[in-house]
Amino acid sequence: MRRFILPLILLAGVIASFTLTSRADSASDPGHAVESASVSNSAGTPLLSVRRTPGWLRRPTADTMLGRSIQSVLANPAMPVSRCVSVHRDGVDVAKNQVGDLFTSGPLQRLITAASATETLSADT
Repeated sequence: MRRFILPLILLAGVIASFTLTSRADSASDPGHAVESASVSNSAGTPLLSVRRTPGWLRRPTADTMLGRSIQSVLANPAMPVSRCVSVHRDGVDVAKNQVGDLFTSGPLQRLITAASATETLSADT
């Protein structure tokens, strides 16, 4: 009788593990795949698209186009003559316009105007 105890325990262990494994497999299997009408088979961006090019490859062209756009806005006659524009992108100058010119700031101009007005105008004004 002792000879049969160890093989019976091993057989019971094998049967228990097989039963538990098959239950776990059947619980995790959702069944057969069914095609849904809402699934789209097309990708959002085509594989050979310009939008997929890396940033380092398209950056020079994009910077040139941005610089040209800024220059066309600055060339508009409605823009003020005295202006200072400097556009940088990742440490690269994209557009510059009158960067080296010195401009008088607005508060300084108001201070000079107020000082000259107090000197020129009388106290009654």
